[in-house]
Formats: sequence, structure tokens, C-alpha cells
Amino acid sequence: MSDSTMDAMNGKRTDDGLGNRGIALITTLLIVLVAGALVTGAVILGSNHMIVDRYWSRQSNLVALADGGLEEGQAQLNGNRSLFPDTGYSALESGVTVTDGAGNVIPGVTRSTYVGPTGIVSGQYGVFGSLVSEVRDEGTGVAIRRQQVYQESFAKFAYFTDNEGGSIYFASNDHIWGPLHSNDQIKIHSSRANFHDEVTTAEDVYQEQYGTFDKGYQEYTPVIPMPETADLLKLQVQAQAGNTAFTGNTNGGDGEATTRIEFIAVDLNGDGDTTDEDEGFIRVYQSTDWNWVAAKSDGSWYTRQCGDYHSGVFVSAYNHVVATHGHSGTTALRATSRVCFLGGDDRIWGGFVASDGRGQWLTYPGTVSAAVQAARPADANYLFPISRTLNPDFKGVIYVAGKVLISGQIRGRVTVAATDNIVFGDDITYATDPGAGTCADMAGYFAGEQVVISNNLLNSPVDSS
Repeated sequence: MSDSTMDAMNGKRTDDGLGNRGIALITTLLIVLVAGALVTGAVILGSNHMIVDRYWSRQSNLVALADGGLEEGQAQLNGNRSLFPDTGYSALESGVTVTDGAGNVIPGVTRSTYVGPTGIVSGQYGVFGSLVSEVRDEGTGVAIRRQQVYQESFAKFAYFTDNEGGSIYFASNDHIWGPLHSNDQIKIHSSRANFHDEVTTAEDVYQEQYGTFDKGYQEYTPVIPMPETADLLKLQVQAQAGNTAFTGNTNGGDGEATTRIEFIAVDLNGDGDTTDEDEGFIRVYQSTDWNWVAAKSDGSWYTRQCGDYHSGVFVSAYNHVVATHGHSGTTALRATSRVCFLGGDDRIWGGFVASDGRGQWLTYPGTVSAAVQAARPADANYLFPISRTLNPDFKGVIYVAGKVLISGQIRGRVTVAATDNIVFGDDITYATDPGAGTCADMAGYFAGEQVVISNNLLNSPVDSS
């Protein structure tokens, strides 16, 4: 029997209803399947979202722990500069467990932190390095963070001391125009002093009421260690590149030396000043007689470098003739108009003398500029340029193995380093007035032993004619 019959009167087929019910069932099943798929998709999406959230939460924690490693590494370097290697890298920590803020060990997480110099490692442009912190978990999670570090230079200070000697005071309305630090007590006299930048001391400020502090002051700050003597070897390498490394010796007393460096500023372009970039030089004089070099009396020799002026010409006590000069050499040495000069000084001989029988000026081994030859024909071959214009490999460092005595006028920015004493034999001045605030001329001194002022026969010799 069929599902449908023919209406006898109308000749039409009729349905018994079973077909409609089948279609409804199929439709219902499709709707259920679609709904199930939507629910399954929602569950999967929700599950993925939870997984992603957990991943980013875990990764964020790893990054935070790596950042913490950088902070700890920086703190270690600040406390102990010897942790920073000269070359390569050092591991400040390697595969150590990590703790949370409460000191609890974080399971399955380890950290390694490394430090080392990067970029140009010679130090001529400063010492740059990198801290790298790597954190890993027991799965595949890893976070690596990097931070650049820079070793601060003593050149940032206008005044820096390790020991104030117990009796050094800032006084007479002194003005200090840059950062100041001492590892010792800072003392201020009742005649007052003015500090225009940061002031820090590892001890305290004595009689602070007599000081004016534009930026305040800090007491009991961490000690800033002085460089190790071994660091001088790094400066030697820099000086050798610019032909400004010299070999001396340690002969003589504290205020004496057999090597002396004279800073000279030369007007190369004839504009009436010595402040141009290429106008800074040094001359280097050496002798076996440290008394002669430092102008220290031994009872007889100084009669050749001490005397007085006659008609604008220096005459040594040794060369005095009563009939010609009106008095004896002994009288000249006792006169208030007496002047003395360091060994090798041009004024002793009435002009430049390369070798004077007591010592000699060293020859510059580099190429001598035509401008220098024109401006200083007598000693052009003995002038060492301390500018990159005329000495492209000059690194700003003058190095002496042994003692060195210095004087003259500085044009440029230099560091004078010596393995023994650095002795100020006469005044050091700058071609550019420091009060101008341009800092065009600067000098730093790094002595393996002491920086001292020579107690010699002269102090700013004056033409007394």
C-alpha cells in the first residue's frame, strides 16, 4: 500500500503526513548540529584565550625577572667596578634559582646575567658595556633583556679628592663651577665659598654655614674609588697612538724630575689669539740633572738659570760682569728683581736651543705642518700637536713612564698620566679663559704616586727690566 492515494472525484494525490514529519526531523537535527558546533567553538575559543592569558602572564613574569637581573647586575657593578672585564664578558650569575618579592624560590625558573664591554673598547671615547640577563623556565619559556652601561669619568668633576690632607679649606669666597666630590671631609673657612653645582662627600661638610650651595650637598655618600695604578697602562696605549708617550725615570725628590713637559699655545693663523682648535702643542725636555730641570738650588749650578734683566735681555748670574751690568751675579741673585727659569727654557739662552749641554728637547716624530714651520721656524720640529687637526691619532692622553714636571699654557683637552709623581714646576694656564664657561680647554692629571707643587726657585718669572 502506497503512502498516498488518488482522490477518485478530483483526480488529486493526497499525503498522509509522514513526509512533512521527516523534513522537520532533519531540520531539527541540523539545528542541533549547528548549535553544538557553536558551543564547541566557543569552548575552544575560551580555552585558547585562557592558554594565551596564561602564556602572556608567564612571559611577563619572566621578563620582569630578567629586568630584575639587570637591576641586580647594575648594583653589583656600582659597588665593585672590578667586576667589569677589560675584554670578553663575565658571568655575574649563571643558572641560579630566582626568588619572588617575599624571598620564595620560584619553581622551575633560572637566571643568568652577563656583563662585558661593547663597541670601541679602547676607552678613548669612554667605556661602554652591556648587561644581559637571561631567564628560562622548565618548559620553553625564555626572556632575554639587555641594558647598556657606561663608566663615568672623573672628568665630570670640577674638583675631586680622595684625601683633603686634614687642613685644606674652601675659603676667600671661592667659586666652584662644576660637580665636586671628596672621599674625605669638606671644610669651609669663615671667609666663605660658593658651590654652583652638586656637592657630595663620603664624610661630612665642616662649617657648612659658611658655604652657599646652589644645588645643595650630600653627606656620607658612597666612596668613589680612585683608579688603580694598573689603569695607567690603558692610557699608555692611547698616548702611543698619538706619539705622546714618553719614557722618563723616577730620579730626584718629590718636587723634582728629569723629564718636563711645557704646554705651548701658538697663533698659527695670525689672528691675534691662540684659541683655535689646532693651536695647542707640547714640548718635551729631558736631562740627567733633576735639579736643573726643576730649578732647585744645589748651591752653584742655578747661577746659569737665575739672574735678572738688562735692557730687556735676561742675563744669568753666571754671565754677569760688573763693568757691563752694574753689579755682580751674586747681587743679581739677591735682588728682588731676580728671576729663575726651568731647565731648557728659551729665555735662559735668549732663544730656542735644541740641546744646551744640560739637556735636550725631544723631536716630534710625526709630520710637521707647514703652518707650524711658518709660525715657529726655530722649534717647529720639537712641537708635538695635541689636536686631531694636526695629529689625527692623538687620543687626548700624554703619558710618562716615571716622573714628569709640567708648566705652560694649555690649548686643548688633555689627560696627563705618569707612573710616578706629576710635579707642577710653574704656573699652568689656559688659552681660553675658564670663566667664559665654554670649557674649551681642560686638563686632568693621573699620577701613580702624587701630584705635587715644586718648592723651587721660581714663581711666575717676570721681566723686571
